[in-house]
Amino acid sequence: MLAGTNISKLIDYLLLNAYSVNSSGLYNGKAGISLCFFEIARFLQDEYIEEQAFELLQESLLTKNEDIGFENGLSGIGYVLLYLIQNKFVEADFEDLFDSQQRKIEGYIKRLKTTETDKEKFVRHNIKVIFFLDSLLSYDGKYQHTASLLTFLADTALRLLEEYASTIDKKQKIYLKTEYVAFFETYLKAAAVCRNFPFSSDASDIYMRLFTQNKVVSNFTIGYYLENIATSKIDIRLKEVAGRNRIFALENLYSETMSLAQRVDLLYLLRQDEDLYKEQIKLLEKDLFDGIPQSVLERNVLSATGTDCFVAGYQSGIARFLLYWIYRNADKVKRKRIPFL
Repeated sequence: MLAGTNISKLIDYLLLNAYSVNSSGLYNGKAGISLCFFEIARFLQDEYIEEQAFELLQESLLTKNEDIGFENGLSGIGYVLLYLIQNKFVEADFEDLFDSQQRKIEGYIKRLKTTETDKEKFVRHNIKVIFFLDSLLSYDGKYQHTASLLTFLADTALRLLEEYASTIDKKQKIYLKTEYVAFFETYLKAAAVCRNFPFSSDASDIYMRLFTQNKVVSNFTIGYYLENIATSKIDIRLKEVAGRNRIFALENLYSETMSLAQRVDLLYLLRQDEDLYKEQIKLLEKDLFDGIPQSVLERNVLSATGTDCFVAGYQSGIARFLLYWIYRNADKVKRKRIPFL
């Protein structure tokens, strides 16, 4: 299947801008664009794009980076490498390519366990490191020792959720609620995506209390993942809260006010149950996929990306949009693989 003219132009844009990127990381750098190119190359059977993907991956692995974080640091790069190896995009030995970086990540987190304050600050801003550690643990049994690091991060995250709730009870400040919801959303996603993540029901209990007391607003992503947890645990009360979250969140759906990343991430979840959410999917896709002129598509994508985001990137830009385009057009087996973290 060949890409349509509009999509081809966006791929060309990404190709032209990929090598001017200074960051090596996943969200706003070469690792994220490399992941996108590998997916595009496989989907379109395009050897040239695959070559560019290899070059960008190599550059991201060779770049000096002292940040161990997931978004723009070593953990995100390591996650991309593991993803590409596990899904047979590349034939490589992870230890040969990433051993020193992996040890640096592991050593930093081990040192955090002995501190009193830095660990909570780190987890507050770097909870997504969990995705890398879980992928590493699933990749090879020799990394079994990293399970204790996952437990440490999960326990610290739970304490932060408890602190957020306690503060929200005392101070009705919007920024605290926004921070809490964003953090809890990531915590839930980790519980859903990561096989080795030790989820605590205390976290969902805290959220249920805040939600039923009208202290936090509805959130579809939270509702989606809570629904999965409620189904597995046969928790009727949690299932009710999850359902109310999903219904109320979609009642206030305004695509014009959503960023490209927000639209893509919501579309990804809605397409898990396409028959139920046909109208919402149509609304969110109407100015991005309905055979609109190339100039209009480019304007809409750039406008939705926003001026404060990296236009080409995996986090909020064209790379994420193209990954969703592949997801939208792929069969169900391939769909399950594509990561939106």
